[in-house]
Amino acid sequence: MAFHWSDAWLLHAVCAAGGGRGATLASVVAAADYINHAVLTASEIRGGVARLVAAGHVTVQREKLRPRGVALKLWRDLTTKRRRIDTLQTAFEKLLAVDSAPRPANEEIVAPESWPSEAAVEDACREYLAMAAAAVSRRRR
Repeated sequence: MAFHWSDAWLLHAVCAAGGGRGATLASVVAAADYINHAVLTASEIRGGVARLVAAGHVTVQREKLRPRGVALKLWRDLTTKRRRIDTLQTAFEKLLAVDSAPRPANEEIVAPESWPSEAAVEDACREYLAMAAAAVSRRRR
């Protein structure tokens, strides 16, 4: 299976957001922003989830993304001690055999019925951005 660089970023975010146990989509969006200082696009999330599930790296249970298999083992092995974010990201890039430089991904057609839906991604992004705005507002007081 051919993965995109953003799939490694997404998988890293899934692991980081839930500590390897599972995370909501909004938590994954937040973790991805923390990792790469950018928000994943709906296409990156929907296509990435489909590829990662098909490859057995992630499962979806009760609208939570959970790492599994070699991805979960990698996360557990890497987090036995503190490591830099870029070191973690590089490990996920190697796992998925993708280049370490992000490249624009072609827009993909993801089955409309697949999870997460476009609406779920938009809701998760709005939830994260509202949380971030509230945090910034509290810091300014």
